[in-house]
Amino acid sequence: MANSNHTSNINIIDELDVYHNIINTNNKCVIKFTGSGCPPCKQIQPIYEQCSINERYHNKVHFLEVDVDIGEEISDLEDISSLPTFVYYHNGQRINEYTICGAFSSKLIANLDALANRT
Repeated sequence: MANSNHTSNINIIDELDVYHNIINTNNKCVIKFTGSGCPPCKQIQPIYEQCSINERYHNKVHFLEVDVDIGEEISDLEDISSLPTFVYYHNGQRINEYTICGAFSSKLIANLDALANRT
């Protein structure tokens, strides 16, 4: 199921087929892997939400979020071992050098800028 958060442009994903569909039909995606008991995940959430509604990324980057406890198939597929983890996709291909493990807002924003400007 994909749900949209009303205070942001983040789609909450918990089904593998929906995940595959979104990353394969959207040119540029960033996925935040999170967990309900993760303090760093909660710390960076407002920044992630602000980025999702920032004009700089509007119509350029698709923002997703996966709770690893609910979307276990997805987190297993992406080999998520720490939280939060941010995974970036361009044209259906994961960009491994952009992956961030941890709540590093400057890296998150730098990688979003790089992704948004990718051709």
